[in-house]
Amino acid sequence: MTADFMTPDTTPTYYAVVASDADLTKPVRVFTWLTTDWGDITRYVQAGQKMVKLNWTATEWENRPLTNATLGPDGKGYVGPTIIPPTPLNFQARQQLSRVMNLYAQMGWPLFADPPSDILPYGKALSAIATGADTTSTALPTPPADLAKLLG
Repeated sequence: MTADFMTPDTTPTYYAVVASDADLTKPVRVFTWLTTDWGDITRYVQAGQKMVKLNWTATEWENRPLTNATLGPDGKGYVGPTIIPPTPLNFQARQQLSRVMNLYAQMGWPLFADPPSDILPYGKALSAIATGADTTSTALPTPPADLAKLLG
């Protein structure tokens, strides 16, 4: 017995490749599109991905978006707007910490003076989120007023 993607039928079958842990009841990002016209398409599926069979016509296939596609949850292969996942908090903290450190260096604090007293606790809070030591925060801490003006 062969899998449906290797059937000798000449009618092509269409697939979307999504993350293997994708919840298909919600819109999901499409990594690539595959069709049985291309032969053994399983070689195009990487670890951590899976193929989702689409009930599409040839016209729907031809009109699919080739980049930034999202597979909708209706089971018919609806393609909607691109899903941009939220930036993880630890990554946001690393970015903000980098900005603070750059400002710190630009202001000449390491060479000429100690930083304002409210910046050190703020930097430590960002660092804890960035490194994963703080696992309870759900948002970045509010920067001190003088620093907030510089960060914009």
